[in-house]
Parts: sequence; structure tokens; C-alpha cells
Amino acid sequence: MYRFVLEISSVVKQWSIARFMLLFFLLNMAVKGWFIGQNSLAGDEPFSVYHAQMDVESIIRLLSSGNNPPLFEVLLHFWINVFGISEISVRMPSLLFSSVTVVYLFLMAATYLDRKSAIAVALIFIFSNYHIGLTHEARVYSLLGMLTVISINTYLTIVTSAINGKSLDGYGHFFALGIINSLAIYAHYFGFIIIIIQGCFALINFRVLKQYHRGILVTIATLLVAYAPNVSVVFQRFSESSGGTWIPAPTGLDSLYFMFVSMCNAPVTAVFIIMLIMASGCWRIRLKSRAELTQKSMFNIFISSWFVVVFFGMFLVSFKTPVFFDRYLMVATVVFPLIIGIAISSGCFNSRLQPWITLVTALLFVVTANPALSNNRPIKAVVEQIKIKKTEHTVVFICPDWLDLNLIYYYDRACFKNFDTQDIKRKIRETLINDNVFPITNHRELSIGLRDTTNHILFLDDASNVHYPNNKLEEKLKDHGEIVGVHNFNKGLRLLELRNNKN
Repeated sequence: MYRFVLEISSVVKQWSIARFMLLFFLLNMAVKGWFIGQNSLAGDEPFSVYHAQMDVESIIRLLSSGNNPPLFEVLLHFWINVFGISEISVRMPSLLFSSVTVVYLFLMAATYLDRKSAIAVALIFIFSNYHIGLTHEARVYSLLGMLTVISINTYLTIVTSAINGKSLDGYGHFFALGIINSLAIYAHYFGFIIIIIQGCFALINFRVLKQYHRGILVTIATLLVAYAPNVSVVFQRFSESSGGTWIPAPTGLDSLYFMFVSMCNAPVTAVFIIMLIMASGCWRIRLKSRAELTQKSMFNIFISSWFVVVFFGMFLVSFKTPVFFDRYLMVATVVFPLIIGIAISSGCFNSRLQPWITLVTALLFVVTANPALSNNRPIKAVVEQIKIKKTEHTVVFICPDWLDLNLIYYYDRACFKNFDTQDIKRKIRETLINDNVFPITNHRELSIGLRDTTNHILFLDDASNVHYPNNKLEEKLKDHGEIVGVHNFNKGLRLLELRNNKN
């Protein structure tokens, strides 16, 4: 077996970096694209797809009043104009962004660590259930992850040049960094974290400031000019969101553990990674006092600081303003494979043991991966059940009311495409109400749908008591009919069927 590992190592040395980059791009496309159309378009996906159908001016105008910067929807707009709005089509951009991300992760690990660790980094990212799940969504998070690693790579090129005493030709890297970071904050407001950390690292690294102060000014100027049109929107959104978020606050250290497990696919992998990081960390602490700042040590410090500050910082902030949410952590979790790569290549394992550590780490992620990961949102099956049970005398209530975009995508695709750029849900609500389907928020709104001829009620309940506490919907519906069937689709999503006892 050891000879087999040595033979693999020999092949690794012979392959070029470009070959590996292409291999991992294609492997990421295959693994994460295999079941990309399996899950229903659900959650916030219909929101993005619905808005992306509109003209660019309307997308920017409408999203400026919400919590979603417009970059992803603008890019998706041009994509769906060519490829349509099927589940596979609208998720393909996320798959492409993810595949570019793994190329940059491998490139950074190969440049600053070693090739074996870089291969492990790439495989960890490709077979991460956390990233598989976000790749299977027509949402911004894969784009944010890609822009994060591209920004880090560009930033590290500048920093390592200063450390090595080299000069960069012109201001191209600084201009590129300004553009990339402005795109990141046009993609998601958590993109500001990228700018803050890079700025702080530059301030404490005098060598970078001294050698590239003019280049840094170019980056700042580029960023300010590129983002100037959205500055007023940012101040407005931050002031309006200061009251809190819909995300629950962490319950304690268990929230950290469960998030870490989700990043590692399974508890057994999480325990192994924790032990690996602790072993390598203790060794590196002993060596650090003797080592000068080299390209590799700088990379280790920067990436480790990046992950620790963002991951644990957002955890602590969440006790006041909850933001410790899996997808919101993308700026941190996208570098997590690099943290593992740093641990593998730290030097605490001898030359005979390191290939085995690398192999076991990669295999743990591969064997615990689930390319067919469910989003637990079977909206398509729900709509099929409603259509089967619905008659001309059936009234359908759905709560929460914003589930209407999820529903209409499968209920009436033509209506979903017939968007309105002013009162954006007017046509959707009209179509649903004309077909006796009523999005509601509480029991007082039941009267708008119930008629004397109503003898059959369907209630689509998606954790309505969580979104609208004390709505009393189920209680009041029982006054109008007897529950004759409950169809549970997951923990929160269920369809209640009632027969009206008033007729």
C-alpha cells in the first residue's frame, strides 16, 4: 500500500499545475452537477429567478430596497435570456462559479504550500456537502465564494511581492483588486468583510504599506469609484437592518460544533480535522519564534487569521445581531479547505506519515460526500399533491404568504414568467386568487377565501408559527372543518386537508 501511495506521489510530481487545474474544474462540474436539478426550486431561489427575468434597470431598482445587492441577479438575467428558467439552467451559474473557485484554491495551495496538500484542498472543496448544497442553489453564495478566493489570491500576490523584495510592474494588480472587491460587495453586503480584513492586514504589515502605498491608493480609488452608485443604498440598508435579523441567535458552543460538523460532512471527519489542526498548530507555535516571515508563513498567518476572525467573529456578533448562518459564512468557509491544507503541510508529520495524512483527509471527505444532497424543500411534490386533491370547490390557503413565488413556479409557469416590474406580485396574486389559492398571514384573513359553497380546504403550512407566531390558523380552520389528512413533506412543510362540516 505504501508503494502505491509513492507511485501516486510520483504521478503528482510529473503533472503540470495547468493539468490539475483543468482536472479539478471538470471534476467539480461532474460531482456537483450530477444532481443539480434534483431538488425543487425553493426558498429564496424563486425570488432571484423571478427578478432576474426583468430588465437590468428594474433589477437594480427593486433590489436596492431589500437586502440583496443586484450583481447575481443581473448576471442570471443574461444567462436565462439564453438558457431559460429550468431548475438546471438557473443553477448552472452557481456550478460554474464553484468550479472556478476550486481552481483558485488549488492554485493558492500549490503556490504557498505544496502540491500534495493542494490536491487535498481541491478534493475537500469538491466533496464538501456544505459547498455542494450551496452550488445546488440559484443564489449568490457561490459567486461570493469565487470572488473571495480570487480577491485573496490577488491580495497575496501583492503581499508576497513585498515580502520577497520584488516590485510589481505597474498598478494592474491593485486595479484588479479594487474591481474584484467592488464586485464582491455588489454581490453581497458580507463582501465588506473581505475589504476590512485586507485593510487591517495591510495596516499591520508595514512592509506592504511602505513599498506599495501608491498601489494601495489605486485600489481604494478604484473601489470608491466603482461602488459610488450604491453608497447611499448601503447606508440605508444598514440603518434599516440594525434592528436585527430573522436568524435565531446561537444557543452556545454547540452552535459552533454543529456548524463545524456541517463544514466537515460528518462528526467523524470533524473530530479528525480538529485533531489534525491541533497537532499542527502546537508544532507551529513552537517554531514560530525562530522563523522569519517567509512566503509560506505569511500565507499560513493570513489564511488562519482570515478564518478565525470571520468564523468566530460572526459567532460572537450573533449574540447581539444574529448572522451566524451557514451561507452567510461563505467568506470564511470558502478558505476552510486551505486551513486543512496548512495543517497537512505544517511540518509536524514526517515524510513517511504525511502522504498518509493527506490521503486519509481527502478520503474522509470523499466517502462522506452526498452529491444528491436534499434541500428539504419538495415544493414540486407539494404542488403536485395540491393539484391532485383540488376541486372546483376547494379553497387553498398558504402560509407564510411569501411562499407564493415558490408555489407559482410549479403551479403556473406561464404566470411566473409574466412578471410585473412595478407591483411585482400583482399578477401572481391575481392568478392564485382566481384559482382559489390564498397566501395569508393569520386567521383573520381566512374570510377572504371561505365561501358558503366551500366543502374542501387545503392548508399549506410551512412552519407558519415560526414566521408568524400565534397566527391561530390551524385552530380556526378546525372550526370550519375536520382534518381528514396530513401530508408531511419535512419537519416544517406540511399539507393539511379538511372537509367543511358547515355544508
